[in-house]
Amino acid sequence: MKIKKMLGLIMVLVCVFISVLPVWAEDAQGALIFDPFMPGQDGALEITGSIPEVVLQGNDDRGSALNREISDAYLRRLDAAKKDKLPYIIFSCDYYDGKYVSVVLRSETSSGEAYDTFNFEQSTGRPVYVSNILGANGTELANKFILNTIKKTPDLYNSDFAGIDESQRFYYDGSGVTFVFNKYDIAPASEGVVKFYMELSGILNISLSGMEYYVTNDNYRLKMIPLRYVCERLGFAVNWNSESETAVISKGTMSTSITLNSNSYTKGRTELKLEAPPTVIDGQTCVPISFFEECMGITYTVNANGAVVFSVYEQTEGGTQ
Repeated sequence: MKIKKMLGLIMVLVCVFISVLPVWAEDAQGALIFDPFMPGQDGALEITGSIPEVVLQGNDDRGSALNREISDAYLRRLDAAKKDKLPYIIFSCDYYDGKYVSVVLRSETSSGEAYDTFNFEQSTGRPVYVSNILGANGTELANKFILNTIKKTPDLYNSDFAGIDESQRFYYDGSGVTFVFNKYDIAPASEGVVKFYMELSGILNISLSGMEYYVTNDNYRLKMIPLRYVCERLGFAVNWNSESETAVISKGTMSTSITLNSNSYTKGRTELKLEAPPTVIDGQTCVPISFFEECMGITYTVNANGAVVFSVYEQTEGGTQ
């Protein structure tokens, strides 16, 4: 009778285990993520909860590397708890699946929470960075967004935010990116873990090949960009006054203006001078590339092939969490 009960219990556990596997677990080149329970005791420190374990089908080497990264983070959190002589630490994990997979390892102690994140491409196991999800200008867009959020309630944050880079902790849920700052990273301890959420649908990127803009034929090799072509594709209105040869570009509360052949650009009530005045080239009004950043706050980058990528982010439901 005892043997039958034991066999029955084993079957139940097997069924439960199978039922909680991710829906993409059967993919030939997919990823399996387990969260084995890991209770234990290390001296006076009580350890409970679970940590993630990644199995990449068809890519054992990368799966092993990911698990080493997770294990290293686990051990760092464990060592910190022991150093601070904390009574307990609880580990838990979440994961978000799709083309990109995000694994979140959370640790909770009597002094608060901490997050570690691991992002990789499901089909290959290759690391995934902010720019892979948000585009070529993703890091800069995130910095602007986070800084603008801080400016709204500066008393809640430290005054020395220097921006993020590709190593920043984040996770991707299929709809947007959550940037995670652990205690003390960006705010006083009383704020604990701080998160900033950027919705993917709020990001707009457009690209111009090297054949779609002009370069001055002088030592400066200044890039002159067709004004209307870029602005209208990024949702800005361009109103042209033929008598004064002036264009007003606006979107929401942002407004700037240019006058042909006059190196006097306006941003709100501020007058700016750039590398060259607006000019007409092949029937298109063109401005120096710096105009978009300096006067309109549009982020841009030039890649190795000479293509220019312009990006804007319009906050929808994003913000702190």
